Amino acid sequence: MKSQNKIFQDWFRTIAWSHLITVEPRPSMPYSNDEILQRFRYIEFRLNKHFLKSSFSKWDPYDRFFMVAFAEGDGISHEKHFHLLMYSPVDADLQQQQFRKGVRHQNIWLNSRLRLAEV
Repeated sequence: MKSQNKIFQDWFRTIAWSHLITVEPRPSMPYSNDEILQRFRYIEFRLNKHFLKSSFSKWDPYDRFFMVAFAEGDGISHEKHFHLLMYSPVDADLQQQQFRKGVRHQNIWLNSRLRLAEV
């Protein structure tokens, strides 16, 4: 019988992930799991809203942007950081082609940080 990890690994290999994002907070400014989750939920929402029709929330997950995140490190002997796999839909708006060529991740991250601070 397959282990849980093997099942997840096999599933992850079936998806054509478009981006790998690594977030390494400064030791003097650590992020909580909840803060990371909220920021990337906001970024995921903004990507879907910008590149897809407004009804995207009712679409099949493979027809919209989505992310899977993993925390790594214990915060003591190895600094805690996060890895995210992002899926970009193939049939998104043509603007997505520019997105796939490269995004200024830092600008998206900073903008989400400012907007979340206002909420």
